[in-house]
Amino acid sequence: MVVRQERTGWRDQALSLRHRDWGLNCPAVDIDFLMLEYDHGLPVALVEYKHEDFDIGAMSDATWNAFRVLCENSKIPLYRVVYAKDLSWYEVEPMNDIAAAITAEIITLSEHDYVALLYRIRNRKMTGQLSREIHDRDQLRNQSGR
Repeated sequence: MVVRQERTGWRDQALSLRHRDWGLNCPAVDIDFLMLEYDHGLPVALVEYKHEDFDIGAMSDATWNAFRVLCENSKIPLYRVVYAKDLSWYEVEPMNDIAAAITAEIITLSEHDYVALLYRIRNRKMTGQLSREIHDRDQLRNQSGR
C-alpha cells in the first residue's frame, strides 16, 4: 500500500507530506470539505461535501469507518453530499444508521429541500423569509436554464 501524495497543493503541504513520512501505521486523512453541523453548540451531523467533479470513490473505507465510529459514538448522522457546481442540487447519501433513519437512501434535493433537511436534523423549521429566498433562487436558476 502506498500513501497518497498531496493532490491540490493549496493546504500546508509541508505538514501533509511530513505526516506521510510517519508511515502506514499512522494513518490520517486530509479532509477536503468536512462540515460539522451544530445547533446551540451541540453537534447534529457530520457532512463530507464533494464537488460534482470529484471522484467520490477516492476516500478509503477506513476513512469512512473512522467517521462512522466518531458519529455513532456522538449519536449523530453522517452524510456524504455531492453538490452541483452552481449549488442547484445536492445528492445526499446516508453513511451511517442514524442518517439512514432520516434519509433512507441516496436522494437528490434542490437547494431549498437540502436546506430544509439541514433544519430538520436540528428539529427546526426554516423561516418563511429564508424559504422564499431560496425558493426564488431555485426558480431563477430554473428559468435561466442553469
